[in-house]
Amino acid sequence: MPEPPPFDYCPADPELEWRDGVPYSLRFGDSYYSQDDGLAESRHVFIDGNHLKQRWQQARAAGSFSFRIGETGFGTGLNFLAAWQCWRDIAADDDRLFYIATEAFPLSGTDIARALSRWPELEPLYRELIAVLPPRIHGHHRCVLDGGHVTLDLCYGESSECLRACLDGSAQVLQHSDRRGIDAWFLDGFAPAANPEHWRAQLCGVIAQLSADGASCASFTAAGHVRRALNDAGFDVTRSPGFGRKRHMTTATLRAAETNNQEAVPWHRPSAARHAKTAIVIGAGLAGCSSAAALARRGLRVTVLEAGAQAAGGGSGVPAALLYTRLSPAPGVMNLFTLHSFLHAVRHYKKLPRDGAPGVVQLMHTAQLRGHYAQLQQQIGDCDWLRFLDADAAGELIGLPVTHPALYFPTADSFKPDQICREYLLSDNIELITQTTATGVAADAGQWQVTTEAGATHSADVVVIANAMAATQFEQTRWLPLRPIRGQLSMIDR
Repeated sequence: MPEPPPFDYCPADPELEWRDGVPYSLRFGDSYYSQDDGLAESRHVFIDGNHLKQRWQQARAAGSFSFRIGETGFGTGLNFLAAWQCWRDIAADDDRLFYIATEAFPLSGTDIARALSRWPELEPLYRELIAVLPPRIHGHHRCVLDGGHVTLDLCYGESSECLRACLDGSAQVLQHSDRRGIDAWFLDGFAPAANPEHWRAQLCGVIAQLSADGASCASFTAAGHVRRALNDAGFDVTRSPGFGRKRHMTTATLRAAETNNQEAVPWHRPSAARHAKTAIVIGAGLAGCSSAAALARRGLRVTVLEAGAQAAGGGSGVPAALLYTRLSPAPGVMNLFTLHSFLHAVRHYKKLPRDGAPGVVQLMHTAQLRGHYAQLQQQIGDCDWLRFLDADAAGELIGLPVTHPALYFPTADSFKPDQICREYLLSDNIELITQTTATGVAADAGQWQVTTEAGATHSADVVVIANAMAATQFEQTRWLPLRPIRGQLSMIDR
């Protein structure tokens, strides 16, 4: 059988050139933003085209709210920063902005900073963005900004493919359910004549499926085939005045669904979940404490029940933990998922207390690992989060003689799990109750009831079970194929 093609971890180079300080794509023969004033164009086309100021002001007057924006063509991040800046002027502490953007040819943080430096008013925002910008790896990356008030999901890859991956229910369910999807779309990207693959009709169909009822969209282009594709996808389309020298642009609003047939929505879709205000987390290890912190950031009141005398008393009580990943040159969703999880964890733990200097070395001590090393070096090469070291370089770095090459993760780290758990529990929205063993979980009158060994009952809208092997005592999780795995930790003073 012929050898399969190499797994492509990294998107293609954006082929960037600078013309009078403006980034220009040699690949598509087009500028990333207007030579006149890119920020003013972004505000006119996307902020005003979607009536975001008015919509946010009305929503804020009615109380706390969340809003979702989708963008095709992240580019320099200028549209995102324009929306984020406008959001900060209107939103309150309990409001949330969710922004999902696709990009087939992502720019480096250095290039983004250079592209945006002409607008000093945006500097605090783009500096924060660049600090959490994921490396150029295909797939879905999450960035948490503005103290958790803004969530940016960057999807590196072709727009239609990335957005189709966001459809976690059937098209029939999405089309007819009372969904809570994207509220406003920024349809960007290089001009349709230069980048026809990006503006295919299928993209508009996926956008409609991911949209909330009444969703709006705006685009700098007024190309006829784009407007027709939006109309065919279910949008009412308007040709509106453009910015600067562009006479026209496109705005559109999703038409109301033509059927009231409400089909069952998968439990994991946001539209299937009612608004939760309280939560119970069973277990105060790393999994339980991080879950509690994530829920608290979303404004929930969280009760953490821990059987031991303190947090991180079980497996999370080891004196040190190491953050690293096992890379594979083989294609597969799991390989990308684990890599994305690692890269997200690196960005996340960078904000929390550390145990020492960062950096993890992984020795390629078997023939199979050395084969992986050679393939990965060809696929990824040296980058800011991964270095390929020969035996001499690895030995010099760790201060010990070694005979094998190594992968070096310079941004990975070690940390003390108990210290991280305590940091997670600092929120005023979290109450930790120790020496309390949960014995049962049951649904009752729209809430979850958790009973304890002492006979007490705790109620909440949401329950998170994070007590390791003890999860099998509950009826709802008894079926899980859990098994204990022995771990080992060696610590050396030198």
